[in-house]
Amino acid sequence: MSILLGNLQPKTGEVRQGTNLVIAYFDQLRNQLNDNDSVLDNVGQGTNFIEINGTRKHIMAYLQDFLFTPERAHTPVKALSGGERNRLLLAKLFMKPANLLLLDEPTNDLDVETLDLLEDLLDKYKGTLLLVSHDRALLNNISTSSIVFDDDGKVREYIGGYDDWLHQRVRDKKTKYRNKSIVFKHDKSDIKLDDIKLRHTHRKASNSESLLSRIEELEQKQDKLHAIINNSSLYRKDVDKVTAVQNELITLKQEIASTYKDWEILEYDKKYRDDG
Repeated sequence: MSILLGNLQPKTGEVRQGTNLVIAYFDQLRNQLNDNDSVLDNVGQGTNFIEINGTRKHIMAYLQDFLFTPERAHTPVKALSGGERNRLLLAKLFMKPANLLLLDEPTNDLDVETLDLLEDLLDKYKGTLLLVSHDRALLNNISTSSIVFDDDGKVREYIGGYDDWLHQRVRDKKTKYRNKSIVFKHDKSDIKLDDIKLRHTHRKASNSESLLSRIEELEQKQDKLHAIINNSSLYRKDVDKVTAVQNELITLKQEIASTYKDWEILEYDKKYRDDG
């Protein structure tokens, strides 16, 4: 986002902005607020009326839309809670005549009521929205497209929000492994007997589809654990909980690798059984 805003220069490539582009930026560090001024002055800049989408509106009425009472509207920003500061920044943001909105972790410190307000504002927004967030519910409800750093390090675009990406990711992986062509050495003396035997936990698997389904189940569990470990609130709790989640991820990763290996062995066994 800093590169898109022109605050940083890309090490390679270039950024080309469209014509008539007007950007509004939501900074999770809230550096755009004047701590010594009141809520009223931060938004109104000394005026009693502002223009929102071509409509003239009294500044107090506008602030009430963002859950500020008249009393809180006269409070200095430095005395506000984190949630109130976020609401104030949203109020400043949505009074700008922007056609491109950049939001960096907008849900930090927001209570449920303010989260509902934010989602409603974004849903009604007419321009283009670029959103970075760990809030899966917001991503699912707002996003029409997701840009994701995938496991292989490549950046891909998926239709829909977070859950839509998960479904497409699982589908693509299943297709990939169904279509995967495995090349084995024909000199069977190079292959250890232990490698040909399926592990005890998967010997009951009757076909490749069973193992692929198991892989899908394990990877979904891994995604849930990744979501837990990426949630900053986890680290404010018992340290033992963090360690337990990390150890569970390590064990799960090993099981996924093991299941992939069993699938390959099953394909190997099928190939040479078919070849006689």
